Amino acid sequence: MNKRLMSYPVFNSVANELSLPRSVRYCSFNLYQECLGMRLSQGRRLELIVGACVILCSKLLDYPINLKRLCSACDCSKSDLFRNLRFINKFLKLKALISPEAYVSRYCYELGLSEDDKTLALKKLKRVNEVLINKSSSTRAAVSVYLAGRASYRKLSRVSGLSKTHLNNCVKKVFN
Repeated sequence: MNKRLMSYPVFNSVANELSLPRSVRYCSFNLYQECLGMRLSQGRRLELIVGACVILCSKLLDYPINLKRLCSACDCSKSDLFRNLRFINKFLKLKALISPEAYVSRYCYELGLSEDDKTLALKKLKRVNEVLINKSSSTRAAVSVYLAGRASYRKLSRVSGLSKTHLNNCVKKVFN
């Protein structure tokens, strides 16, 4: 059976489970078509290629996604997913990073914080970006939300997927 036809139900199930916006769905499906055209999907599981395309497009469109939910939707491990992501990215040469501001918005939304809390966290993010240069965008965003004083380590670790110890160590670095 044609891989293009087989991939559409997989895309729909992953997109519905993650509640992806239409733009990310469209972009990831087009990216998958491009992968098929370049024969990058040969010998690889369909779900892994779909997951890698979803990650790339969410980064291109600055839409943060939860990788644990994506792994469960694609029924794969994080290492398998990122192995395919690196393989695809090697040929397509896409460069995309999600900004910490997008993560701050997502964390504030998932924690049920107000716009004032979000604004305060974005102000704290400027200081955090200066101190935690070598940390990921998600770590810097979680630390800034914590420093805004609106969420506990436990809640932030649940939302961000980072450990409480890691968050605590990063907060200590900001204060030193």
